[in-house]
Amino acid sequence: MAQVLIAGYYGAGNYGDEVCLAGVVSEIRATRSDTGITVLSHDPSQTQKLHAVESVSYVSPRQVLSSLWNADAVLLGGGGLLQDKTSARSAMYYLTLLLLARQMDRPTAFYAQGIGPLRRSLLRRMAKKAVKLAVHVSVRDVGSRDDLVSYGVPSENVQLTCDVGLRHLVRRRDELRALARAHRARAARPGKKRAIFVPRAGTDVAFLVAAARAVGAKIRGEVSYVPLAPEDEAVSRAAAALFGSAEPFAPEPDRVAETLGAADVVVSQRLHGAVTAAVLEVGAVTWSDDPKLSRFALAVSTRAVPSSASVDDIAAAAAGSLAPAARRASASQAALLASLLGPDLAFLDGVLN
Repeated sequence: MAQVLIAGYYGAGNYGDEVCLAGVVSEIRATRSDTGITVLSHDPSQTQKLHAVESVSYVSPRQVLSSLWNADAVLLGGGGLLQDKTSARSAMYYLTLLLLARQMDRPTAFYAQGIGPLRRSLLRRMAKKAVKLAVHVSVRDVGSRDDLVSYGVPSENVQLTCDVGLRHLVRRRDELRALARAHRARAARPGKKRAIFVPRAGTDVAFLVAAARAVGAKIRGEVSYVPLAPEDEAVSRAAAALFGSAEPFAPEPDRVAETLGAADVVVSQRLHGAVTAAVLEVGAVTWSDDPKLSRFALAVSTRAVPSSASVDDIAAAAAGSLAPAARRASASQAALLASLLGPDLAFLDGVLN
């Protein structure tokens, strides 16, 4: 049986990364059901449980080298893995892994990647070399392709696709919307409008609460906070102690999607909070200066406000996103994006046969 090794920020509880992994795994199984899949993970047992794959620790040299040796192809899975804005260690790890795989004569691929920013010249050079040696390079947005081109990668070597998590959610939209409707029906006040904030760790709690109050008043509804990563739970709880309520962190992607899909509007500082809302026909507002969020908002015509936005601007964007026609339009654009820029795993046929 052919073996594929998938690398990415998996097993750390980040909702967006887990949705992307689910998408990669389902696409491989849909096109090559006879392929074995192993995932490098922060928590191999959790990854095995959630995705029904083999998994090994990403920090165990013995397990990583063994997995590379046994792999017929190595995929850098979907997500924004190659950036050094938060830390250079992550990008260095993944690029070193890919270059090591090529030293071992294993085919490598960048699959629906988000690229940049890479500010360090060493990482840019490594990225250019890793891309040159890969059998397949696809990126999830035009900005990522432009970043690679700025590093010296020819544009014709980069395939434009869309976020693999978006594709996965679109494929399962009807199922997830049914779960969301059932979730809404179980609410204490199912007819009351509901806004969800998806905050990031480090967000100013006082300002977050002020924004939540303004949105709640504007839509005349309830407000809750939903953490999409373990590190976001503290700020959610701190805000809920002052206003609104907080959902506990849930590692299961379907539970998170069900919760977000039951809202009327989602104000998100994380990409896949907004992606999930848009796909499930919920009003979506991105609240961030992160390029990947603004790129997504532009692609599907959702509301976007910068990190410096006033509480009134955030409330106005949330209220404006409630219009049913706008919600349907964003969901349709997300579905169109997924269909036009769908998966292309044909490269696996050439390396696994």
